Amino acid sequence: MTSPLGTGISRFQKGFYRRHRHAYRTLASEGQKPETLFIACADSRVIPSAITSAKPGDLFELRNVGNMVPAYGSNCDSTGSAIEYSLHVLGVKRIIVCGHSKCGACNALLTGKAPDELTQTVSWIEQGRGVRELLLSSLEGEEFDLETALLDDAHKHQLEGAFERAMVVHQLKNLMTYPEVARRVEDGSLEIHGWHYGIENGVVEEFDSENLVFKPVKADDPPKLLGRTLQSFTSLSW
Repeated sequence: MTSPLGTGISRFQKGFYRRHRHAYRTLASEGQKPETLFIACADSRVIPSAITSAKPGDLFELRNVGNMVPAYGSNCDSTGSAIEYSLHVLGVKRIIVCGHSKCGACNALLTGKAPDELTQTVSWIEQGRGVRELLLSSLEGEEFDLETALLDDAHKHQLEGAFERAMVVHQLKNLMTYPEVARRVEDGSLEIHGWHYGIENGVVEEFDSENLVFKPVKADDPPKLLGRTLQSFTSLSW
């Protein structure tokens, strides 16, 4: 393969793999035992292992357009099977939903603009329509006009950021519709976390379910546990 990817494979085999070959051999012989299911967007700028400095075998990843988690019973076997497998077979201890800045899926849903040929993409992201309507309705009465706001870079940036974060919270709420997720959160054997990653600055924010805000993650801060009480978390509007 004469391409940057082929060169990358050679570099991987001679560098990263060689340094971690014992870990890889152990993973091959003993199987994987990741503690985290990491749900992220398929965006090429989002690299979960780089963001978290994870080692091989640390993360079980589920990636799709817009880091979506359809509600339980939505007949989305791809997402459901990843959640099911991570819990029943791998026994993960936490699930992280990670949104990000400059998300094309969120932008398309917020602005209502997507290329005509993206029929499956538009159908997929439509599940976030309710979040969009909630966000826009919360701005009513403030002389707010979406089209005007999108023409102003500062306002557009704020809107996109708010929508991206609201979408993360919506996916967390959908996660709680999965009976096994809800059961494990309630008995304390599973944590769920909502993150937002800033591509332009590398900042990772975590959703604080007690104060309903996103706060930058700091190395010396213990993570906030979402769903600390099942009742309070499932009562969120998003």
